Amino acid sequence: MTKFSPPPLDQIAKHYAFALRSYVADASETALMQAYNIAREALACGVQLAEYMEFHCAAANPLLAGQSHAQASRERVDLFMVEFLSVYDMALQGYKNTVPQLQQEIADRLRIEAQLREKSAELLAERDKLDQLVSERTSEVLLKAKDLEKTLAQLRQTNREQAEFTYAISHDLKSPSNTIAMLSEELQVSLGDQMGAEGAELVSLIRKTSARMGRLVEDVLAYSRCLEHQMPMVAIDLNSMLAEVLEDLRYDIAQSQAEISLAPLPPIIGEPMQVKLLFQNLLSNAMKFRLPAQPARISVTAKTRRRQVAITVRDNGIGIAPAHFDRIFGLFQRLHTHDAYAGSGIGLALCKRIVGNLGGSIRLSSQPGAGSAFTVALKREAP
Repeated sequence: MTKFSPPPLDQIAKHYAFALRSYVADASETALMQAYNIAREALACGVQLAEYMEFHCAAANPLLAGQSHAQASRERVDLFMVEFLSVYDMALQGYKNTVPQLQQEIADRLRIEAQLREKSAELLAERDKLDQLVSERTSEVLLKAKDLEKTLAQLRQTNREQAEFTYAISHDLKSPSNTIAMLSEELQVSLGDQMGAEGAELVSLIRKTSARMGRLVEDVLAYSRCLEHQMPMVAIDLNSMLAEVLEDLRYDIAQSQAEISLAPLPPIIGEPMQVKLLFQNLLSNAMKFRLPAQPARISVTAKTRRRQVAITVRDNGIGIAPAHFDRIFGLFQRLHTHDAYAGSGIGLALCKRIVGNLGGSIRLSSQPGAGSAFTVALKREAP
């Protein structure tokens, strides 16, 4: 590709002289237009006005000398020169208008660049502060995580020791309790009528107390096993499990004349031994705390949620005042005497512990004389 190069000054001068001579000779519009085109070439070549005046005079003087119509020729020379200079005038006006605008644009650009540099410096400073803050917070979190990990290990160790201690004490108490029961029974058999009514009543109280102590020991053992029970979670068919629970509670059902209705229950995720113990306690309590001289009516229903199953055990028993809702889940907490309702006060505490082990929750809805409804939320087995 040929590179464009503007014509030299002498060539422009020759073109100018030829065009001027043509226009002076015939005053044609075409010759006059040549002034405009040559001026553009001269402007592109950087021809200064002083240089233009030189080759204009060089071209005009011969034309004006010895002319018979000098006035007409002079007018045509002047018009040709004005046409040429109009290009320069337009360029000059454009320059005058453009320069302030360019200067303003440059000033605006410099101002914006300064603002950008300032904001960039502020951002860098803020980033450094943020990095420092994140580093400090990360260090704090790591320290707290280590402290929590240490505390968790201590809690696990404490729970383990508590469970072992409770189991050991309960196991040691079980043998004396069984011995007392055996000796009181042997005493009643051996002495028979020789004890009299008062002696027989005392022996009966001893046996009842021993039996109550035995139940308490069994409940404490069950509770201690749940303190540190880390069995793997598996899918559980609640329908089959509750059928087994009802079979185990057959004697209690007959004694309370209970009618128990079971709705179809969805499968859950849990530890079988603990889940069975949970519902055994809930159903046993529902039969135990019934209204006097009134058969127990118990229903077990379920509602499936997104990730949980809410199982409700509802009864028509004596009910519980809302003021006692928190208390009944405490260890060894009782609202009634042993004579009115037997028990150790561990059952609902055990239920709460089991539900916590299974990652669920338990809540109560009840009013005195209007029955109770215990709702247990457990993990749902994925469909």
